[in-house]
Amino acid sequence: MMFLASLPEVMPEEFYEPVLWPGILALVGLTIYIVFRVLEGKSDKPSNAKYVGLVPLVIALILGWPQFSLIRDKFYYESIKFRGDKMVWAHYGAFIIPLLFLIGIGIWILVDKFLPEEVVEIEVPAE
Repeated sequence: MMFLASLPEVMPEEFYEPVLWPGILALVGLTIYIVFRVLEGKSDKPSNAKYVGLVPLVIALILGWPQFSLIRDKFYYESIKFRGDKMVWAHYGAFIIPLLFLIGIGIWILVDKFLPEEVVEIEVPAE
């Protein structure tokens, strides 16, 4: 009977409910990061304000984890499976979408840090 304590009190009615808030927060976080990144590129000095966009992404991960972990419960899975594949994918997406955005930003930061800033063009002599 312990598994019943982890189940939500209200089952989602529509397929988008599990992914709604994690998805919105992930988009807000990505948008904040990109906007501050573009503004940083236009200014002369680097800014750490772009990292504020990571806060909504982490909150989205925290909100999406319970939805993602619920889908592994057999009873819960069977109770939402009849509502269609969209409902199942929304539970997966609640955690995977913010995770992919965080991984993308991490790759962006690493590429920006380790690749050279200037591009050197090599002239090939005309024959």
